[in-house]
Amino acid sequence: MLIAKSGKAASCIVVAKEASNTEIFAARELQTYIEKVSGAKLKITGDLHAQPQNSVFVGCKEEFHRDKFQETFDIKATERSLSLVGCNPRSVLFSVYTFLEEYLGCRWFAPGVAGEDVPRQKNIEIEPGFRNYTPSMAYRGMMIGT
Repeated sequence: MLIAKSGKAASCIVVAKEASNTEIFAARELQTYIEKVSGAKLKITGDLHAQPQNSVFVGCKEEFHRDKFQETFDIKATERSLSLVGCNPRSVLFSVYTFLEEYLGCRWFAPGVAGEDVPRQKNIEIEPGFRNYTPSMAYRGMMIGT
């Protein structure tokens, strides 16, 4: 799927109209880093149906809602779409960061611009494919209390 060509947007980012703040943040992070990588600023839209071009869907996937603490997510690319979806808003953000790391080569070594390594490429094209990520731990973070 073509995301950017010659530094120009070849797709848009789609989030559900009822998306959580975390899902919207994930879409903005994706937009920011695609622009840093390629120079192309992808439009973010809430219209799930009227997309004349390639689209990148960022959001929760209903069939994942089995366990609120499981942080499973998928990255799925077809000829005209890319889905970065998770079982909850936090896993959606993980899907975006995993995509940026594994598919675009972005790295974060410390907070702030000085701590990031963002490769530059004018064209971003993703081969069709599917990857499911299920962490070995049910929850990635600190839980305090009983």
